[in-house]
Amino acid sequence: MIIDKIENACLYKGISRGMALALEFLASEDLSGLKTGKYLIDGEKVFANVSSYDTRELEQCSWESHRKYIDVQYIVKGSERIGYANTGKMNAVKEYDEGSDFMLLSGKGDYFVLEEGSFAVFFPGDAHMPGIAVSNAAGVKKVVVKVKADD
Repeated sequence: MIIDKIENACLYKGISRGMALALEFLASEDLSGLKTGKYLIDGEKVFANVSSYDTRELEQCSWESHRKYIDVQYIVKGSERIGYANTGKMNAVKEYDEGSDFMLLSGKGDYFVLEEGSFAVFFPGDAHMPGIAVSNAAGVKKVVVKVKADD
């Protein structure tokens, strides 16, 4: 897992070509004007999902994990608390679905606040619980760039 501000994105571009494309997209686009939806950056190898939603109470959120894609989660507007844990310390609630690259988990982890202009990178093996209210439910605009892990 990585947590940083977008102005430091250049530090992580060497991870992979896909990561470089993802971070360049986040750093160079006017993300505030993007509408909700999917944006292809490099076909299905690197793409962005833009969403707007209200954060929720911890009890209403779920642990998730992916195997095929790395998540680069960037907060355009607002802030949210996010949980993090190693999947090896979690229990499967819903077995991994290869088609959706999604697995639901349960267990305990650590939490941090992701603020406007910041991003977090979750690799396969990183369980995460996004969308948690910092203090009260509030609106968030977020871009999640999915990067094919084997790229």
